[in-house]
Amino acid sequence: MKKKLGILLTSLTLVIVMLATLCGCSSYGGIKKAFENNGYKESESLGNFQSKVMECLNANSEEEIEQICTVHALSKGVSIAIIFEFSSTDQMKKTIESSDMLKGAIKDVQKSDLVNGNCVLFPLCAISTTITDIFKKA
Repeated sequence: MKKKLGILLTSLTLVIVMLATLCGCSSYGGIKKAFENNGYKESESLGNFQSKVMECLNANSEEEIEQICTVHALSKGVSIAIIFEFSSTDQMKKTIESSDMLKGAIKDVQKSDLVNGNCVLFPLCAISTTITDIFKKA
């Protein structure tokens, strides 16, 4: 009886640890917090940037964008950071390969300043070094 209880508890603990590991896959939470700590606010709408996002992702509609990734817009004054949050790094790599715009900006996914975990940064401002620094350090 004690042996069965021990096996059950060990199995349950292993399942809980695996679930906790899988739930923490997205790096967007840390990125959002880093931007908010630097005075950025999240926008509910992409507004004027919808066409740029569609071009970047080779998408034809908002519905198609939603199938590819979740798009977040963070702004502070004229500095705007568009962040593409993909469901996985494999989906991110597949999208980068199919987008001429992203492929041109991101030569090497592993070494790029525009990639953080499963997220890709698309800065929309004249001076993007600050945005890139925040994104890298998140």
